[in-house]
Amino acid sequence: MQGTNLLADPVLRMETPQGISCIDLPGLLAALGGGRAVSLPGLQRHQEDAVHVFLCYLAGAVLARQDRGEPTQDADFWRRGIRELTRADGGADDSAWTLVVEDPLQPAFMQPPPAGGDGVKNLRPKGMTPDALDVLPTAKNHDVKAVRAVRSDPEDWIFALVSLQTMSGYFGAGDYGVARMNRGSASRPVVELLPEGG
Repeated sequence: MQGTNLLADPVLRMETPQGISCIDLPGLLAALGGGRAVSLPGLQRHQEDAVHVFLCYLAGAVLARQDRGEPTQDADFWRRGIRELTRADGGADDSAWTLVVEDPLQPAFMQPPPAGGDGVKNLRPKGMTPDALDVLPTAKNHDVKAVRAVRSDPEDWIFALVSLQTMSGYFGAGDYGVARMNRGSASRPVVELLPEGG
């Protein structure tokens, strides 16, 4: 998992009418924009909304920055656009799109660096499996039992991080969720419109 780069490594499984293939994040955005992707087999039901929100925000940010409105673009367009977003925020490389980085002062995918160099000594693992890291209902064993993913792929960690960083609220005892929530006890409602016929 060390060095797994979402912009270059084919770590996401995608199902199309031709079968299942492994692609990188820009390839997934290209397939979704072109209407070729049917599903993501590694995605769990409770992660679907979070991953949908993440992909829409990311694609929207790239399209807005490029002054484009058409989501049908090739993988190279998405790769360049995502890198430009990161570079605009001061990133000099792809560390913000890499699952695990060697330097704890660098960002990793959905993992900001600690504030200041002395914050490194306070870093502790949040979970040894991706499902131990996932959202509250999973962590509390309400639906899907936690810490069952002893053998996990980078894809499992990607979806767990997106779910955690998109949907988590306030867990009590000073354990705050993500900054995108409007307050600690807020929740993120998701409404889905399904067109007739698929």
